Amino acid sequence: IARFMPFIRTFVPIVAGAVSMDWRRFMFFNLFGGLLWAIGLTLVGYGLGAFGSHVISPERFDAYFLVFIFAVIIVSMMPALIHPIPKVAVVVDTSGSMSPRDLSVALREATGVLQAIGAQVTFLSSDAQVGAVKEVSSPQEMVNSLGGGGGTSFIPAFEVVGQMKPMPEVLVYLTDGMGPAPVAPPPGLHTVWVLVGDSATEPYFPAAPFGDMVRVELD
Repeated sequence: IARFMPFIRTFVPIVAGAVSMDWRRFMFFNLFGGLLWAIGLTLVGYGLGAFGSHVISPERFDAYFLVFIFAVIIVSMMPALIHPIPKVAVVVDTSGSMSPRDLSVALREATGVLQAIGAQVTFLSSDAQVGAVKEVSSPQEMVNSLGGGGGTSFIPAFEVVGQMKPMPEVLVYLTDGMGPAPVAPPPGLHTVWVLVGDSATEPYFPAAPFGDMVRVELD
């Protein structure tokens, strides 16, 4: 049913990957939901047209139709009004261990997050220190903000994000994982580690690991 919920369906693939959902199960529900969405709404539209032409005079049908469209828009917006879009920070690891291919995959995944959110995200490029910090709304803005090539440390990015007002609710860190993580994230910040590259490893946690781990297989 997430297919019919504009806010929820945005995060379904990310959550499915974070919890290591079996891809066959995911594909079944994804295809089933897609067919139900496409065929179901088509049949509803056809039924409304056929039924409406018999019940409502053609002269008044347009007025009722506009009321129906307005109601659909309001219902579709309700999830976003009840659960506002979360503030998300996206960090791309630009250290020397990230190959051009790794960076390309990281930017592709960052673009997917941007499109899923449907709003601006806070973009950071970071190696052993944070370079750019920018509110972006397009992939090109992320590309223009890249810089680095030095060592790897995840600590500075967490420190910068933790000092933001208001602080993002979610931090998506795209990296090959070859660097030290902080002891713990700032309170209230949910972390998603997106590991890219054939040699990607988990970050070096000085204490208990935190956040969700998602591995991206290279094409």
